[in-house]
Amino acid sequence: ETFENVYKGKALQKPWYLIAGNHDHFGNISGQIAYTSRSQRWTYPANYYKVSYAFGKNATLVEFLMTDTILLCGNTRDITEANFVDMILATTNKNPNTPKDPVAAKAELDWIEQQLSRSRADYLFVVGHYPVYSISEHGSLNCLIEKLKPLLEKYHVTAYVAGHDHTLQHIVTEYSLSENAEKIPLHYVISGAASRSDRSVKHIDTVPQGSLHFNYPTGFNPFSQIGFSNGGFIYVDMDSEKAMFTFYNGKGKEKYSCTIIPRGKFTMNETKK
Repeated sequence: ETFENVYKGKALQKPWYLIAGNHDHFGNISGQIAYTSRSQRWTYPANYYKVSYAFGKNATLVEFLMTDTILLCGNTRDITEANFVDMILATTNKNPNTPKDPVAAKAELDWIEQQLSRSRADYLFVVGHYPVYSISEHGSLNCLIEKLKPLLEKYHVTAYVAGHDHTLQHIVTEYSLSENAEKIPLHYVISGAASRSDRSVKHIDTVPQGSLHFNYPTGFNPFSQIGFSNGGFIYVDMDSEKAMFTFYNGKGKEKYSCTIIPRGKFTMNETKK
């Protein structure tokens, strides 16, 4: 009952929508899914699932595809082969590219495309633990670049939201549907700094040139990997006209914000603090 006992604040008495990460797959995923039936907040009905909300007088529709990227691409070596010290020092954190169960991976990818193709949402988000692109310790994941990124572009996903690397990042790439067509932005948001933050930029060369709009924290801290560094989080305020993403450090100080508008309206504003 550590979840219920720790997150007791009044503002936290809302549904929590969960996905599994690499550390979760080292434990008992089925137990986490089963806990959904015992909690009024914990919402994790399956390895992957969809969440939909309509709000406002215009019934603005927002959809979240909650995915399992470990099923899609496999688990990291720091979980399957390393000891605790190796994990802390990130000495064996090579990213996976091969799923443990290719049949299950294909089934999930087929489900993702089916849901994306059917969506008529004003805002369409795909959520996964592994990032597609990241400049930090683990870096970009070729498996997702090859499998998922084409679907994100084909079906005009608003943003892909990830964790895994213990940073806050905003990366924006552009694509077009034909040679002379309008450039369309695709947002990649990483919010993985709730427990601690990591200042590594060792994989900055793995993201498209000019795509990094924000990264936090910055600067050198030799102890950041073991938690002696300020964390952070992202708050999203959404209406029918825009979704405002505000990036905060662990002390609640605003560091950056960006505005993402509904699908089909391809402009963006951003502010660094």
